[in-house]
Amino acid sequence: MAYSNLLGEIFPTDYTPQNGQYYKLERRDYLSMYAFLTPQQIIDTFGAWRCVSIKTIYRGYHARNLSRPLEAKRYLKWAVASAVPAEYTFDEWNDVSYELIQMAQAEATAQIWKNIYWHEKKTGTID
Repeated sequence: MAYSNLLGEIFPTDYTPQNGQYYKLERRDYLSMYAFLTPQQIIDTFGAWRCVSIKTIYRGYHARNLSRPLEAKRYLKWAVASAVPAEYTFDEWNDVSYELIQMAQAEATAQIWKNIYWHEKKTGTID
């Protein structure tokens, strides 16, 4: 569902209007990427001008008792790999589970890029 402002412009539900020319990643963006990318990979993916520092990202994770992204990534892989459905062998599921994790990462990244596009289109940064 979307909402509109006083001018009748329609915004996606997960978009929070920001001031400034470039979209700055928000806490929910960092949390959505927690199990998929390290803070350095987040900065490399979205650009340093859109992100806070590595230390600030870790501080945000620590405030929510999420202190180790690499450990979370290993746990996610283990949890998905250990839930083998009856129709798959372990080796087949290992390949499928890797693809499922990659699809989830791509979906989370695409959502952030959608918010970046929306904001920068509204501010005139991109056409």
